[in-house]
Amino acid sequence: MTDSIQQLRLDLQHKIGYKITTTKEAGMLTDELQSKVDHSVSLSTIRRFFGLIPSRTPQKATLDTLSNFLGFSSFSSYNQYRIDSKGWIDELRLIEIKKSPVLKQEHIAYLNQLYKNKDFPVLFSRLFEYAYLEEQKSFLNALFENRDLILFQEPDHVNSIVFKTAFLIYNTIEHASPRPALLKALLKQELFRDYIVYNYIKSHELNSNYGAILERIKKISKRPSEQLFLTLILELKSYYNLKSIKKIDWDEQQLMHYPVPLIGRYWGYQLLYAYHHNDHHGYDLQLVSIHSFCHKNRESIPYFMFEVVLALLLIRRLDTLSHLIKDYYEALYESNHFHTDAERFLYTLADAFYSLYQDNTKIANALFGSLQLNLLGNSSWKEQFMLFYSVLGYQLFEGKKQQDHLQTYLQLSSDSGYLLFDANYIENYL
Repeated sequence: MTDSIQQLRLDLQHKIGYKITTTKEAGMLTDELQSKVDHSVSLSTIRRFFGLIPSRTPQKATLDTLSNFLGFSSFSSYNQYRIDSKGWIDELRLIEIKKSPVLKQEHIAYLNQLYKNKDFPVLFSRLFEYAYLEEQKSFLNALFENRDLILFQEPDHVNSIVFKTAFLIYNTIEHASPRPALLKALLKQELFRDYIVYNYIKSHELNSNYGAILERIKKISKRPSEQLFLTLILELKSYYNLKSIKKIDWDEQQLMHYPVPLIGRYWGYQLLYAYHHNDHHGYDLQLVSIHSFCHKNRESIPYFMFEVVLALLLIRRLDTLSHLIKDYYEALYESNHFHTDAERFLYTLADAFYSLYQDNTKIANALFGSLQLNLLGNSSWKEQFMLFYSVLGYQLFEGKKQQDHLQTYLQLSSDSGYLLFDANYIENYL
């Protein structure tokens, strides 16, 4: 019973994406429960459940409600799910792997068998969680040195399994007490950086832990593509904080061998830099390069444009955004090109801004209404998308709705600590 309750605590924190260590966080979970399940749980009960105040064995009604939040009809069905025939076999094998002093080839083979299982991210993250909490440095190093794992053979920018795994592992690290020596060892592992740190880019947290992690990696990284990525994102952090940003030049032939999203991030930054320094000629030259890439790599346009569109929204160049959407509308908006809900959300948001810029408020309103915030889930882009969603809502509405979007925007700005996103930015966006 105690093990099941502890697992329930972990699963709840995995679902909501933050750890419950303060009354404020307990209150946030209480609010989520009230909005998503039929029966309420008091703040004091949540605090007691997570050990913030003296606790006792939770009542059945409390366990049932918390299990409802995870999608189960009751606590007993939650337990049954964990111990059903297939799940039980997986649990036993994972226990066997956890107890092993070394990661064997047969363990890798078994993890590869699990890969197509929809629960693979949860199972793999549990294995990581155990080794991390037990500070099994050798085991974790072996796990992230093994390129035989299918997980580390997938294209990271189109794979939801990799993203979910990265999310769960990153949140395990966030929820655990600090283990600086172990984290330092993990950050030395290229596969850990590529498939965990860079797959769950927390762009809204560059002023906090995530930004500190990137700064640490930049000091030890040797790969040119990785140095480019780190330089771009840390210069973006400077831009967010109203600090000076530096010019970044890269050999274009070398650049073409990098992942497409990184190429897009590079050209997006070039537009941002030229705009920031009022370099109109340089800005136009960057657009020529962007068009050249798109004409030669039409199948890659959705991945490439993701970062370009974000940069244009950031610098408020809706004129350029409108031209690019008009030129590449078919490539961007064919449904089979959307690999993630984040892509669908961003390009719909961009289409709404484009329509507003064209003075087609009716279509802009319709597109805005079609945006489903719940699809963002635990996306690492969630806060950044929400920020521009609020900017758009502020432009479209008046009165209370407009003020609601303003308050959401200001709260997101405050949470990030970025000085760029003040009241003047949203009020004068268009």
